[in-house]
Amino acid sequence: MKLTMPDKVSVLGLCIATGSLVAFPFVTFRPNRVFAGTPLTGLDSLGGFFWVMLLLLILLALSASLRRDGGYPLHTFTGLMASVYICVAVFCAGYAANILASPEMPHARTSLGAGFWLTAFGAYLVIVAAIKGMSNRSPLSWLVRILPLAVPAGMLFAGWLDALSIMQEFFNRRATFFTQFSAHVTLSFSSVFLGTLVGIVLAILAFRLVKAERYMFAFINLFQTVPTLSFLGLLMLPLAYLGNRYALFGDLGVTGIGWAPAFIVLFAYTLLPVTGNALAGFRIVDPMVVEAARGMGMTSRQVFMQIQMPLALPVILSGIRTALTQAIGNTILAGLIGGGGMGTIIFLGLAQSAPDLILLGALPVVALALAADGVLRVTELLLHRRMMGES
Repeated sequence: MKLTMPDKVSVLGLCIATGSLVAFPFVTFRPNRVFAGTPLTGLDSLGGFFWVMLLLLILLALSASLRRDGGYPLHTFTGLMASVYICVAVFCAGYAANILASPEMPHARTSLGAGFWLTAFGAYLVIVAAIKGMSNRSPLSWLVRILPLAVPAGMLFAGWLDALSIMQEFFNRRATFFTQFSAHVTLSFSSVFLGTLVGIVLAILAFRLVKAERYMFAFINLFQTVPTLSFLGLLMLPLAYLGNRYALFGDLGVTGIGWAPAFIVLFAYTLLPVTGNALAGFRIVDPMVVEAARGMGMTSRQVFMQIQMPLALPVILSGIRTALTQAIGNTILAGLIGGGGMGTIIFLGLAQSAPDLILLGALPVVALALAADGVLRVTELLLHRRMMGES
């Protein structure tokens, strides 16, 4: 083997991971939820585990630099090392919190510091760079992706991380957390579901009525030009009027605040990615394939359902993936108008100047968006391979 420089993303990730572990506080200890905390570096809070993490970073740097004789980097080993490093960082965070916990200070809090977040982010950049050089079909590539999520999740359910401040916030608001998370999922997924149905119908109309396409997309693009908060504000008065004027709307809970304006805004923002991708998907279908199907005696309905729609489905799924991840993030703003969702917890944390409460609301949203994106991405790739005749 020979030494060579790793790619730029790996170098950046290693610099961030090493520099933040050494220079920034790994955790912050506070006597209670309100008082300012004492930042503690990795060396101060982890003891011998600090040197373990530093050794892992050195090994990670070596594995990112080594290449085989054929010139191929050790992507798999590098990715696994970076994944293990993130797992060790989470373990060390739990270790530091448990060590700092004391029966004499039952209200003390240990929060994750900038050093933890940045060193984990640096390792994630190394994982991203390693995955690019690995085959998507390799089981090890999926292990590299899943390991940094599965192992910390196991620590979480095992109670190893219970001493962290963010978990203390969760225990204090367990019922509220699950209620708002359920509302968040319901609001985001239902709006995207309806937007997908309407978007595909609009794409079919634009595909068959070319002259209507320009006016249709001019209307859809109008929603994208309005900022989300402004859009919510514009809907409050007309929805309040409908709720007060007509009993049916009032019975459905349509008012100037609550779920209704949030649902409409999320639905409107879904239309552009779904409609645009669906139209692009219909247009990439080879006209010769359509003509061959018609020559075999298939009706227009059969051609659409059995030829055009299946061939366009991977592109349509890509638009749904974009719309869903966007909706999951935008649903946070529903908390500002009483629409529920994790934004309720996030804005409560902002009002109370409680960073861990903010994280309690934000991290599940990030995890949900990544999970939804991953599932739809895998589905999209499988459909594409199936249509290309791959096993």
